[in-house]
Amino acid sequence: MTEYKFKELTVDNAFDFCAVLDKIGIDEFMKSFNMKNLSKKNAKIVGTNVALQLPTILIHNMQKAKNEICVFFANCLEYADGAAVTAEDIRNMKITPFVQLIKEFCEKDDLQDFFKLLAEFMGTGQKNLKN
Repeated sequence: MTEYKFKELTVDNAFDFCAVLDKIGIDEFMKSFNMKNLSKKNAKIVGTNVALQLPTILIHNMQKAKNEICVFFANCLEYADGAAVTAEDIRNMKITPFVQLIKEFCEKDDLQDFFKLLAEFMGTGQKNLKN
């Protein structure tokens, strides 16, 4: 298999991920957030739990969001030589490297940090909206 590397995640990647969530159904994804007793203290735990559950959610819903998942991962990767990875490249991956890709992605520190911040925002955002 050709070597690839993850690029630094950007806002565009977040929009691509939202397209995946839209196809999967936001409720499916939100179930992974345990909003009970969410505080800044345990937001990191919630964020880590979401990142750990993400592979299961993606694999379970691949048929619903095939194109969006391929576009998302293509935009998160580049080949070792810096060439762009395309959605077609992702579609043509063998299944074992694809599952490994999902696993590696979900273990990224910046992804876990993102979900931690999202958990904090969701836990405190409701209160802020009322003010």
